[in-house]
Amino acid sequence: MITKICMICKKKFQIYPNRKKIAKFCSYSCKAKIFGFKKGHPIYLLKHTKKTKKHISKTKTGQHWTRERRIKFCGKNTSGWKGGVSSENEIMRKRLEYKLWREAVFARDNWICQKCKIRNYLGLGKTIYLHSHHIFNFVKYPELRFVIDNGITFCRDCHKEFHKKYGNKNNKEQIKEFLKGQTHL
Repeated sequence: MITKICMICKKKFQIYPNRKKIAKFCSYSCKAKIFGFKKGHPIYLLKHTKKTKKHISKTKTGQHWTRERRIKFCGKNTSGWKGGVSSENEIMRKRLEYKLWREAVFARDNWICQKCKIRNYLGLGKTIYLHSHHIFNFVKYPELRFVIDNGITFCRDCHKEFHKKYGNKNNKEQIKEFLKGQTHL
């Protein structure tokens, strides 16, 4: 994430690196001030009028997603098709087997980050996002991808910290060293 300063209110806000040349405002209200949008303008409120909603509803009524229609709007037939560029990594991580592995790792670790020992308790004040991390690299060791003992639970912050320190070529020694170090709390 990159920190920028809003052109209008001078507040700091964070954006993804790919938006660094585009993003100039921290919110739609600041953008509206410079472009003169008023309440009710679609960019400002991002809402349809009642008339537009009624028209959309009318045109969609009676439309069913039959098998033929689904085929027509899937894969190569869509405007967003990029020639089947999904990587093996992306395909594997969407599989049911991967999702079950991930849940099994979380359950084994009792839904607690193994680095900072934080858990998403009610009333904590913030949401804790858990990540399942492969101890031995996902790409380099395909035979260990779905072995539960090859996983460990980290919160999002600890997971980012781990990859910042060790990169993506992971092994057991790095995990041991990382777990001995200080926590981010």
